[in-house]
Amino acid sequence: MRILILLALVVATVTLGCNGPATEGPERFPLSGAITYKGAPLPAGKIYFEPNGKKNNSGPMVTAEIKDGKYETPAGKGTVGGAHIVRIDGYDAKNVTEHNPLGDALFINHVIEVDLPKEKATEDFTVEK
Repeated sequence: MRILILLALVVATVTLGCNGPATEGPERFPLSGAITYKGAPLPAGKIYFEPNGKKNNSGPMVTAEIKDGKYETPAGKGTVGGAHIVRIDGYDAKNVTEHNPLGDALFINHVIEVDLPKEKATEDFTVEK
């Protein structure tokens, strides 16, 4: 009987542990927006949001895919808000292959410094290179 009670307690503890907080760390906020390149939606790319440590901001870096000029941070993995360094890599979405999934590079490492809100938001970016 003691073994059954002990086993029940172990199962209950494991089950409760699995239902704890989904994420740990700082609060994160969903971010989405549009990216234009030379006046048109950027066909494909990646956008990186890195908290700017030089401006006393810290937290995880966030990456989002750009498709047809739009991006959205992954569910539950938005930015921490505040000062960020944003890096954008743009691609043409042509000649796509397994080794070249976004197409040919239009530009790499376009850097912008921004102050992001600490709430769900939309932030658009323009690249004129």
